[in-house]
Amino acid sequence: MAVNGEPAADRLENMNTSTRQRKLTALCGLLGAVIVIAGCVATALPYAGEKKEPYSLLNHFISELGIVGVSKLAEVFNVSLITAGLIIAVFMAGLGRHLQTRLAHAAAVSGVGAGILCSMVGCIPMNHLVPHLWVAFSFFSCGLLTVGLFSHVIARDPENKLPRWLVIPALMAFASFAAFLAYPVVTWQTPVEMIRVSQTARPDIWAATIFEWLVLITVTTWIVLVSICLWARRDGRTQR
Repeated sequence: MAVNGEPAADRLENMNTSTRQRKLTALCGLLGAVIVIAGCVATALPYAGEKKEPYSLLNHFISELGIVGVSKLAEVFNVSLITAGLIIAVFMAGLGRHLQTRLAHAAAVSGVGAGILCSMVGCIPMNHLVPHLWVAFSFFSCGLLTVGLFSHVIARDPENKLPRWLVIPALMAFASFAAFLAYPVVTWQTPVEMIRVSQTARPDIWAATIFEWLVLITVTTWIVLVSICLWARRDGRTQR
C-alpha cells in the first residue's frame, strides 16, 4: 500500500532512519555537554593559580583551566574541550537536519563552526594568548549567531518539530553570549587588556568571568534540553 505516493515499506524505512538520526543527534548533545562540564569540574577542583589561589567562577576565566604549567590538569581540560567541541558539531549538524529549513541549515553551519572553534580553543590554550583569544572570541560570535538562528527557527516552525518553550533557554544563552561579547566594548578594554587585569589586579567579583560562565551554563542547558526533547519526540507528532 502506498501513502501519498510513497510505498509503505519505504515510508517505514525512512521513519526508522529519521529516528536513528534524531537519537544520534540527542546522544551527541548530551554527551558533548557532559564532557565539557565534567572537564571543567575535574580541573577546577585541584586548580591553584600563579598566586596559589583556588579557582573561582566569580573571577577566573574558563580558559585559565587549560593553561599548561599553571593548571594541574590542563591537559584534561583541553582534551575535554577538543572532544566536546567535535561531538557538539555533530549535534548541531543533526539539529539542522531535523528542523529541515534553509535557516536551520544556516544555523547548523554556524553551529558546526562553533563546535570546531571550541575544539580549537582546547588546541590553542592561553599559553599562546593572542591566537587563543582570536579563536575564543570567534567561538563566542558563532555561538551567538547559532542560538539566535535556532531560536527563530524553533519559534516559527509550523510543524512544531521541537517545543516552542525551548526558545526561552535559547534566548538566555543568546543574552549571555551578547553580554560577554559586549563587555570589552562597554569597558573600553581589548581582550588582551582583560587578561592583563586577571594577572595584575584580579577583582574578587568580576563581571567578565561571570558572563563567560553564564555562557557555558546557559548554552549547555539549552543543548541538554533540546537533546532530551529530540530523544522523547515521536515521529509524526508535533510538540508544544
